Amino acid sequence: MDPKKIHKSKARCPKCKSKNITLTEIAEHTITWRQIDGYINMDEGHNEPGNIVGFYGQCDNPACKYSWKFRCLQVTNLIVQ
Repeated sequence: MDPKKIHKSKARCPKCKSKNITLTEIAEHTITWRQIDGYINMDEGHNEPGNIVGFYGQCDNPACKYSWKFRCLQVTNLIVQ
């Protein structure tokens, strides 16, 4: 595991205050393919990330399992600087 990719988060479950949560960022995503002479090469699609639609949390505490929508839009907003 790359230590440069591990960051402290300020996120907690709003109900039980657990720091063990699952974060889900939902975003638009576009894939574009070109058709040439009636053939599509599925290995040559172009992926383009889009706007973030929602950012959700679910508590991993078995006694809680609370789900909520974050007020911020992406996981980078939760990183402690």
